[in-house]
Amino acid sequence: MLLEDTYICSREDSNIEKNNLIKDWMLNYIGEPSDHINRIGAICPFVKKAHNSGSIYLVQYDAKNQGFEEYRSEMCKLIDLYRKKELELPREKKELFSIVVIINGLSEENYSKFIDDLHYSCRLEFMKEGLMLGEFHPHSRKPSARNENFHPLISPIPCFALRKITSHDILFINHDGDAVEKRKEELNLYIEKNGFVGKKADVFYKKIKELG
Repeated sequence: MLLEDTYICSREDSNIEKNNLIKDWMLNYIGEPSDHINRIGAICPFVKKAHNSGSIYLVQYDAKNQGFEEYRSEMCKLIDLYRKKELELPREKKELFSIVVIINGLSEENYSKFIDDLHYSCRLEFMKEGLMLGEFHPHSRKPSARNENFHPLISPIPCFALRKITSHDILFINHDGDAVEKRKEELNLYIEKNGFVGKKADVFYKKIKELG
């Protein structure tokens, strides 16, 4: 585990305790199986593999007193940070490379806007770069794909996770409540970035066509 806090506006709220809190949550909660997800395996099947290979870069960001647009602009710079750090890695660590960003300085009433709304508004920008952005906070109400009464994105403190797109990510896009054009673009990017062709791609082109 790479414990670093180089990507922050201010070091005032940065501390190793939060790093350890998120590390414990990743390894002992989302990295473990749960009866609530109604499938075999861990809540997140990637996190322990990434951790054990030393492919997680953990940082803190101070959003205190930031307006949403400034904050959004800074969060989109995570794409550049990902590319920069990826270049420094040996080949065997690149595939599982992930950045986990602890968000400091948020009041509880801003969790929804600064975590959920930020994720919704930025997701396509990350997908265009072949990356997925995951969002977590203590009040998350997003349900599991197989159990609407289970909320797997609840974390002890607000954070984002950034990693490469995988076929598994069909679970996190094309949501019924999203705008149709957004859903189409997400599906097209999902096909492109996963390198799907032929029959494998046709399954998702059919989904796009069904959207009208």
